[in-house]
Amino acid sequence: QAANKLEAKLIEEKAEVANREEERAELEAKLATQAATHAEEKAELATQVEERADQWRRGMTILAEEKAALEAKMVTQAANHAEEKDALEAKVAMQVANRRMEKAEL
Repeated sequence: QAANKLEAKLIEEKAEVANREEERAELEAKLATQAATHAEEKAELATQVEERADQWRRGMTILAEEKAALEAKMVTQAANHAEEKDALEAKVAMQVANRRMEKAEL
């Protein structure tokens, strides 16, 4: 009977060990799944970060192009205004000279 009790105890302990090993395997599988999910999420976030960085770079390029175009427009306008000013000054000078000549003729 003592041998039967020892054998039953041994079988019970083997069953406990088997249960613990099964629990351990389940936990390892769960951890592996979580690690895979984490890796997928990390990869997705990295993709999103890269997409946003590309959008930012494109936006900065557009802004730089717009700034350059506005600066060129301002330079052109300044040159046009200077030409108009010179033309008006020349016209006024011509009118003044004409009036002086008319006065001198009188």
